[in-house]
Amino acid sequence: MNGDVDAVGKDDVSVVPKDDVYNRGRRRAGMLRNLGIVGILGLALLIGGVALATWENLVLGGALAMVIAGLGLVVYGLVTNLMRAMGMGQMM
Repeated sequence: MNGDVDAVGKDDVSVVPKDDVYNRGRRRAGMLRNLGIVGILGLALLIGGVALATWENLVLGGALAMVIAGLGLVVYGLVTNLMRAMGMGQMM
């Protein structure tokens, strides 16, 4: 085989490019770059608010965390459907 790919096994036909194996960690940091400074600040305020509510009352903090997670899922669903309607559904 050439130097660009590693075969997983002799009988296995799946081939993994070396770039995907060694550069997986770099792709995960991309989300923070896409958020920008305002997004990171908003995320910090969100986590701080849930932590403060949880410090006062565990049940209230848990409920607030569930509401925020549900809101995130709703926004994700809306954005996904909007992207599909515009013909860009394969991007997500």
